[in-house]
Amino acid sequence: MVRVIYLILATLMSLAFMSAMLITFGITMTRYLIGFSDPTAEYLSRYLVIAGAFLGFPVATLSGINIRFDLLDFMAPPRIASLIVRIGAVLAMLCCAVFTYAGWLFVADSMLFGEIMPTGFPMPLWIAHSTVMIGMALATFAFLVVAIRGPLHDHAGVVEGSGAARLD
Repeated sequence: MVRVIYLILATLMSLAFMSAMLITFGITMTRYLIGFSDPTAEYLSRYLVIAGAFLGFPVATLSGINIRFDLLDFMAPPRIASLIVRIGAVLAMLCCAVFTYAGWLFVADSMLFGEIMPTGFPMPLWIAHSTVMIGMALATFAFLVVAIRGPLHDHAGVVEGSGAARLD
């Protein structure tokens, strides 16, 4: 089930980035070829990149390829490395849960004040703002999975299930 969620998130992330690229390319071509420019495209492109980033965060976490700044698990024996990775995942999960709540407050404010996109296309901004809340909720889930069973993939020297790279 986790792998299915991973594949769905990876596909949605790819679609968000590709759509942003195609929208940006399309509006650039229309701007320079026929002199037409719609600011809605710029906003949509921006929000799609943000959505792609927030969908990519749990994908990277589940894959075990997220950027980390510790070397302890790289130098530790596999059992200790696994413990370090799992403790780090629990701490990151708690941080992501706080950001999920903050994202909810952000969306609730957008809905309360009825904010809409400042272009000809009156999309409610809570839709775009919800990417923060949804991405952080998915990241919370991803860190929970990593805390319980470790990353899904084995990457270049990474011990499966521990999240620790071996130097030997």
